[in-house]
Amino acid sequence: MNRPVIIAITALGLCLASCTESGGPQADTFNRTAMLTQLADNLIIPSYDSAATASVRLATNCESILADGDVSSADVFELRREFVDLALQWQRIVTYNFGPAEGDLGTLAEDAATFPCDTAEVWRRIAAGDTLLRDFRRDTRGLATIDYLLFRRDPAEIARDLSDASAGNMRAYLRRVINRLRDELTSAAVAWKQSYRRIFIDRSGTDAGSSVSLLLNELNKSFELLKNYKLGLPLGLRAGQTMSEPTKVESYYSGASYLLLGLHYSSIREIWSGQLRGGAQIPSFRSYLLTVVNGPRLVEETEAQFTRIDAAYGLVSQSVMSELIRSNPQALVALHTEMQKLTRFIKSEMSSLLGISITYSSGDGD
Repeated sequence: MNRPVIIAITALGLCLASCTESGGPQADTFNRTAMLTQLADNLIIPSYDSAATASVRLATNCESILADGDVSSADVFELRREFVDLALQWQRIVTYNFGPAEGDLGTLAEDAATFPCDTAEVWRRIAAGDTLLRDFRRDTRGLATIDYLLFRRDPAEIARDLSDASAGNMRAYLRRVINRLRDELTSAAVAWKQSYRRIFIDRSGTDAGSSVSLLLNELNKSFELLKNYKLGLPLGLRAGQTMSEPTKVESYYSGASYLLLGLHYSSIREIWSGQLRGGAQIPSFRSYLLTVVNGPRLVEETEAQFTRIDAAYGLVSQSVMSELIRSNPQALVALHTEMQKLTRFIKSEMSSLLGISITYSSGDGD
């Protein structure tokens, strides 16, 4: 064997050794199809079903309560309770913002959960009897608008507002917003079961259009929504902000913001870890990482940071989040700091080790 051939073989061997040591899959042995199947059947579809069921319950009771124009405080309490249940269920599907969640006017997360509500525009539309909701003013519909219309005053006053002889437009608008949300959630839940489940499972590669890539990208976008907008924005920590803006929390009027924040975080952790609420363990990104070089190290570091976030979340008083921002924001700022530290683990490092690209434009600053 001549000298140039020996040099070339040696160089190739060194290159392969270097690539293996730097991280990434040693061999494509992880069963992504099994992971996608378990995620679809045990997490995504049940979560969509729960959210759709909650939306149907709210819509059905809203129709019944508003039908005769005679609304009581007890009726308002019932609608509020069902709204909060729907908002809680929403946190478990906000990450699955692809496939059936893609619509003509944007994604389901944009259309159903843009906040804060533009209250002035809502009242303009109510006054005009405009219930079309076929535009890009997503801050005039969805969960934030229901939160405003049901919680902006005490229950007795809301009941009087909805019962007033001149309140026909208001009743019609509330009914339309709730029914639209029901239709969107029900349609997405049905699509997952009837057709998209198979598409989701079959696209088991790691290319930009694969389900694993979609899920990893949406997991990170969902985390950025949580950290930057549900927490950072009201705290005044976003670029260009000079002060806190407590009214920009999610579900400002109901005061459920901090609970919703925690559930959103828990849903992200559940997707990453595969540890379900009922105790079952399914294949997940954690499982996938354990099959690649440097993956076990990243799993350990990621779980340690999750633990620090858990501790920071627990140190925050379970009071109304907007009031905490006004009076004692330090614990919330500390929580934001710990969430910021998680970003590199689940975004740049995980995508690098798994060989899956981040395909969306991010201004997260990391």
